[in-house]
Amino acid sequence: MIMLSMATTQKWQSSLEAGDFMNRLVDWEAIKADVDIVHNAAKQDQPLHFDSEDERIKFQQEFCRIL
Repeated sequence: MIMLSMATTQKWQSSLEAGDFMNRLVDWEAIKADVDIVHNAAKQDQPLHFDSEDERIKFQQEFCRIL
């Protein structure tokens, strides 16, 4: 039989500070680079292409309905 005693348990302590621990796990520079790509892409106008005039009209009607 194995018996555990609360008196023998110790708190695990990291050799890293709390902030350093997350910085080691997360690649913040890569995340910032991804954010910059999305942010810059959102600023660029994107033309809409429709297969037919009927499709364009349906899109315009739905767009106006939502707004």
